[in-house]
Amino acid sequence: LIDALIKGGYTDDDFSNPFERVDTAGVSTKSFYKAKPEDYQWVSKVIANDQSNKQQITTLLVLINTGARISEIVKGTYQDGWLIIKEGKNKASVRSVPLPDSLSSCRQEDIATSIDSFRRWFNKQRPHVMLTPHSFRHGFKSAARVAQADEITVERLLGHTIPKMALIYGEFPRDVLRREAVKVQAVIEDWTVASLRQDQ
Repeated sequence: LIDALIKGGYTDDDFSNPFERVDTAGVSTKSFYKAKPEDYQWVSKVIANDQSNKQQITTLLVLINTGARISEIVKGTYQDGWLIIKEGKNKASVRSVPLPDSLSSCRQEDIATSIDSFRRWFNKQRPHVMLTPHSFRHGFKSAARVAQADEITVERLLGHTIPKMALIYGEFPRDVLRREAVKVQAVIEDWTVASLRQDQ
């Protein structure tokens, strides 16, 4: 709102947005557990051992491969290998996220019927209490760094508010989104199947 007032000329010439000067570096992220490679290995064990809950497993696979929030996955729509998020936490959350090839035929009926049902199943399965569905959102960002994916494109995939000029000028073509997502998904795939290679 303040930026819109400044750009619209409704403020004094020397007025600046005071919120841009706030230092958020000191904010603790201790409460946010970031999924680690061994947590992705747990996913492969769940897939191998729990074939009776296909909707929950598909939801988990979408979760780890998109970095989307669980609410976005359950409420989203699925079309031609993309998760379409039409409502989210903020304006930046409205986006399309490419699914990996293994989930390209995913449809709404393949996903958990509610956030609560998925959380109940997840909490019974998880290897430790620190791991939550949101942990894989943070894990997606870690995988993006390992993959050396373009930072701004990854922010768009996650639905984060990104620098104003990056939003004002140009679009994020689907092929660019897919190119960067594939890099991240390859790292996640490597982490996920690592335990299967060790077992052989």
